[in-house]
Amino acid sequence: MNNQGSPKKLLSLADETIAYGSKVVLDEINLHLHDGERIVLLGKSGSGKSTLLKHLYQTLVNNDETIAWIPQRLGLTEKLSVFHNVFIGRLDQQSRFTNLRNLLWPAQEHRQAIHGILQELSLAEELFSPVGTLSGGQQQRVAAARALYRQASILLADEPATGLDQGSAKTLMTLIEKNFGSCVIALHDVDLAMSIADRIIGLRGGKIILDALAVDLSPEALAPIYHDANTAP
Repeated sequence: MNNQGSPKKLLSLADETIAYGSKVVLDEINLHLHDGERIVLLGKSGSGKSTLLKHLYQTLVNNDETIAWIPQRLGLTEKLSVFHNVFIGRLDQQSRFTNLRNLLWPAQEHRQAIHGILQELSLAEELFSPVGTLSGGQQQRVAAARALYRQASILLADEPATGLDQGSAKTLMTLIEKNFGSCVIALHDVDLAMSIADRIIGLRGGKIILDALAVDLSPEALAPIYHDANTAP
């Protein structure tokens, strides 16, 4: 986190309840995000990580922040090429004419920029391959490339390393660190989380049970995140 001066506050949640219809998913959520933070959400499946990320995304968009977003279901269009799926990351930043032209005749500047990102993710040879022909891990990297191409200062990502081998996951984390000033990422790999986070938020049973600087945490401190609330450690 950048400690020079007072970092900009991106959002604050105070005793917030987040529900889908009548079902409460997250309760008593107190959370403050500041510019320059790299935050990782940890927790078992069903703990509320995805729900919290979606809520943060909508709140930041409503605050007119430009966000790069990697959803868990990726949001790729399988019939379109890798190039076009990555190019989609900037559709709202360009005119309709530019977008239509690049759908039909990709401009050299965009081809080169996207090719460069794909090269860093070991996908350059798939530039014009239909996304539907790629493996799950390759599609995961396409979604990451789309977020990188967006050139936003803030990244929200829901399990972006799922399906990646250890080397590819570390490469992706390095690219995230290099390209985004702020990020909130849900991960299941504790070692990967500790390699990028300066702050860890742990969720269990729809509540935040841990919010601490990564440098202050040990494996023992993280263990309660993965224990059932009604089960003794």
